[in-house]
Amino acid sequence: MNGVFQRQTAYKMWIKDILSGEVIKKDTEQRTNYISFMGKQIFRVNIIAAVVYVLIDKEKQYAYLTIDDSSAQIRTKTWGEDINLVSKLNQGDTILLIGKIREYNGEIYITPEIIKKVDVLLDIERRLELIKIFGKFNDNEQLKTIKKTDVRDEVSQSIVVEERIQATSESSKKKIIDIIEKLDK
Repeated sequence: MNGVFQRQTAYKMWIKDILSGEVIKKDTEQRTNYISFMGKQIFRVNIIAAVVYVLIDKEKQYAYLTIDDSSAQIRTKTWGEDINLVSKLNQGDTILLIGKIREYNGEIYITPEIIKKVDVLLDIERRLELIKIFGKFNDNEQLKTIKKTDVRDEVSQSIVVEERIQATSESSKKKIIDIIEKLDK
């Protein structure tokens, strides 16, 4: 390979699926971890979630976030200069996070590469996209397969979408409807 580095794909996933995956350590230094999910080796993930908790130690040596995408919660951990990725985040912010899957002492977590605040509409669009790809998880934390024709019914019943629509302005409601219509084929 001519010395060209190729970055692994960052897969869009539910946090619940990350946590339920089997972590496989590819080398003895435990730096290259991945989970096996649906026949793929997932090294990096692309998640949109709400920040539930932020902790930065007083000496600014380490920091972690707890994030929630409504399927589950996971921590992201960072050290040294990478603390700048989380230093301006607050509880309640909606973020796009791209990072690597790690495991230490039985805890699966993510080391962030990119963290960016995003509009809540992007969160709703991602949820709809994940429902279309993987199905919607139910109260028993089990995935349910959804036919493409059932997506509209499932989305209309989604409490999350209804709550977010009520909390947004009229112009945002139009954007949400446009997103739903775009995803509903």
